[in-house]
Amino acid sequence: MNNLARFALRLLGLGLVLALAGFAMAGFSLENLDTRGPSEQRTIRPVGELRESDGQSAYPAERVTALMVTDEDHSIIVRPSADGQWRAVCYERKHGRYEADLHNDGVFRLRYVDDRPWYERVGITYCGESDHDVLVYVPAGANVPMTLSTVNGAVSVEDVAAQALSMSTTNGDISAKGVRCAGEMRAETTNGAVLLTDLAAQSVFGQSVNGPINFTAVDARRGDYRTTNGGIAGSLAGAASEYTVSARTALGDNNLTSGGNGPRQLNVKSVNGSIDVAFAP
Repeated sequence: MNNLARFALRLLGLGLVLALAGFAMAGFSLENLDTRGPSEQRTIRPVGELRESDGQSAYPAERVTALMVTDEDHSIIVRPSADGQWRAVCYERKHGRYEADLHNDGVFRLRYVDDRPWYERVGITYCGESDHDVLVYVPAGANVPMTLSTVNGAVSVEDVAAQALSMSTTNGDISAKGVRCAGEMRAETTNGAVLLTDLAAQSVFGQSVNGPINFTAVDARRGDYRTTNGGIAGSLAGAASEYTVSARTALGDNNLTSGGNGPRQLNVKSVNGSIDVAFAP
């Protein structure tokens, strides 16, 4: 072994010792190594906490016209509200907080802000499980457009109604269950699966680059499902004769035949993956 190799091994060993020492000083807790600091729960309500742009009167929750959530390093979960009120439950740190506003346009905006300098972001970012998710509770019958976007986290929506629903993430799964959407529902991820269950929408768009797309009991006038590395499988409402189909895969089996003249449109495309779609009239 030459001198350069010996020096490299010694340097590596020193680095491991320093890393272990730092981990021990942090109480063997990854969260303590996060430069954003310890987390603290915060509940955000449009009524009473958020105010109109004039800063005077409280803004009634029934006047919420849309929901927009932008996050990073956390999952976004949307569920129905048991008390009929809009509410967001999140976890903030000294250098990681949420900005929330609800102005005269009626849009309830929730945005995560990481205000650390760039050199502190290079270190460890700890993302736990449920203790770092942001949960948004939606009143029954709210039926407003919803836009949910995160990076390095999942997006999950269950048992709510929306005029339109857009869900996107870079690294994480997207799931929607029991959703009723009057317009378009979009689910887009780069590295993760798209899981759709018991949905009704005017149109559904599901896309993943590295991950499968699975759906069960999806009822839509138009369905567009695309993935590069992954299969596409599931069941759609209606008979096969109700669909006009375009289906293509480069590497994998395909049980669909392109064609037909039904009023429903179905586009299914995969590059490396099989297509296995059933119809349930």
